[in-house]
Amino acid sequence: MATYFARKAGNINATDVWATAPAGTASAVTFAAGDVLMANSFAITVNVSTDLGATGEVRNDTTGGATTGGTFTLSNGITLTANIFSASGVCVTFNGTSGQSANIVGNVTGGVGGGDGAAKNASTGTLNITGNVTGGTNSGAYGANNNSTGTLNISGNCTGGSSVTTHGANNASTGVLNITGNATGGTSTGYGANNASTGTLIVNGTVLASEFLSGVGGANRAQVTLLTGPFLISPTFGVNPIGCLAWRWASALNNQTYIEVGTQTLLQKRNLVTPDNATNFPAASNVRSGITYGIGGVVTGTCAVPSPAAVAMGTPVDNTVGTLTISVPTASEIATAVWGASTKTITGGVVDTLTNAPTVPTPSQIASQVRTELSTELSRLDVATSTRSTLTTGDLPSVPSAASVASAVRTELTELSNLDASVSSRLASAAYTAPTSAPTAAAVASAVRAELTELSNLDASVSSRLASASYTAPANSDISAIKSKTDNLPASPAAVSDIPTTAQISAAVEGSLLNEGDGQAVLNAIVGAIGNQNLSEVSLVAAIRSDLERVGGKIDSIPTSSAPSASTVAGAVRTELATELGRLDASVSSRLSPSGTLATVTNLTNAPASVTPTDIWSHATRTLTSASGPTAVQIRQEMDSNSTKLANLDTNVGSRAASGTLASDVTAIKAKTDALNVDRVNNTATLSQVGNLLAQANS
Repeated sequence: MATYFARKAGNINATDVWATAPAGTASAVTFAAGDVLMANSFAITVNVSTDLGATGEVRNDTTGGATTGGTFTLSNGITLTANIFSASGVCVTFNGTSGQSANIVGNVTGGVGGGDGAAKNASTGTLNITGNVTGGTNSGAYGANNNSTGTLNISGNCTGGSSVTTHGANNASTGVLNITGNATGGTSTGYGANNASTGTLIVNGTVLASEFLSGVGGANRAQVTLLTGPFLISPTFGVNPIGCLAWRWASALNNQTYIEVGTQTLLQKRNLVTPDNATNFPAASNVRSGITYGIGGVVTGTCAVPSPAAVAMGTPVDNTVGTLTISVPTASEIATAVWGASTKTITGGVVDTLTNAPTVPTPSQIASQVRTELSTELSRLDVATSTRSTLTTGDLPSVPSAASVASAVRTELTELSNLDASVSSRLASAAYTAPTSAPTAAAVASAVRAELTELSNLDASVSSRLASASYTAPANSDISAIKSKTDNLPASPAAVSDIPTTAQISAAVEGSLLNEGDGQAVLNAIVGAIGNQNLSEVSLVAAIRSDLERVGGKIDSIPTSSAPSASTVAGAVRTELATELGRLDASVSSRLSPSGTLATVTNLTNAPASVTPTDIWSHATRTLTSASGPTAVQIRQEMDSNSTKLANLDTNVGSRAASGTLASDVTAIKAKTDALNVDRVNNTATLSQVGNLLAQANS
């Protein structure tokens, strides 16, 4: 026996509802006899008939640590086999409408709180309970409740509970509560069966009062309560077994009943009986037919008594003897009567003389006639029976049934799996038009051109673009250095001849000296010219360098390395195209060349065996993929899979620089860099030279 706890609302047979612990993980389960299902506060739909056996349970209390509450709702036509236990409120309910029904097989017990009963018929349908029904332990906790205008049938005993209005079975409205079994009062104010409104209550069984309450009750005078009895009072206090304001004897169900009445001291009980249930009266078969007797004359005799004239003389009959006289015929009268009859049949005796006797065949003649009659059947006995097999039915081999043979054939014919659709849904041979010929090379080429939209980017001949062998890629750092220098070039730079040489500067300086005593004036003039009163070797060099770089750009940025050679560029190109060049692993002339419109295949290996039209049409599933070579889409897919060339055509070729354009741009840049006054830098006086000049000026 296992206990399962609902973990969510859902169907009782769902794979994600039941767990083995109140907070466990739900999984698929298979219920067995004796299992306990806990609602655990969730609403469960009993959508399939469920059998938990005679000891199985369905509960909505806290058993096993479950959370109280929750319901089990029966679907139409469902049978739930289990004992029902309620905590508070309804445990099992049926909401079916008129014409619908559901069944509970098991005992039903009310809970510790009110709320319509452990089992409830909530609407206009029919709920059948096969089992005993008992009220609960708190006010309003019915065992079973017929809540609306439907029908609640109970085959079992109904007993009141132990608290206020804890009726075993309650008929709350105008429906029908039909009980086949006993109704016994509870230990408080709960009837075994209660008819609370103007509905119909039928109890076909004994009605017993407890020491606290009657077996049945009903406070509405317009109710229809039909009881068969017997009706038994309580032994100690003589509580009346019937607590209804109005009730009727269900004589059509039981016309022999009684009700107990206690004597004045309750030491004895007397039975008030229906006349047909009174004792010490002769049976109706022992009373002359038509004679009425019993209390109220409700019993009629059935014994037929013949008149004395119909009874042999002297034979006792009724209160006299028979008077019938019988006349015996003589032998002559008998013979005359026999031979005078038109039909005479001898049933026994011996015939001594027979006249007009028919010819009776001899045994041989009879046997011959029998052989003639049975000639067809006897001809089949053409050999002795002893020459046939002595095998009995049990010795014969077991012959498989037609279903077994059919199943074996299905297993053997694996080809049947190909019949995954009706043959009529496939292309009929009459509806198929075979292609007359494969497309021409021109057609394929045209389709390829239409598919390869990238070809529109080839808007100029590739030869008009700069060849890779003619291109020398500049270093990015060199381009940046050139740009920084060219940005500083004036629109009209001075000619080289305009810049004085070292000798000219020296001569000019020396020629400008007034005398040896004017050396300091010269120095001051130089310092003033460069704007620095604290003349030093470092500051002088920095000033000269700044003046040079102000126009010509950074001296450090002047490139000293030469451009890469053609062989270096070629090697870099080979490295870059290593993947594509690796695919040229054989000379093109060694490959198959086209002949006419299609290539000619001379030798074909691994060719399939010849396939006939019958081979094709014998298959249940036939898929026609192509009657020719590859399509344009397939060619494109193949090219995309094995080459990056099409992907490289990502824009028009015409949008790129022509082969001569880049060269002219480089030429223009070179023209400007050539104009840089390199001689000015090379002929600039060094610190030593300036020092010497100053020394000479001061000497």
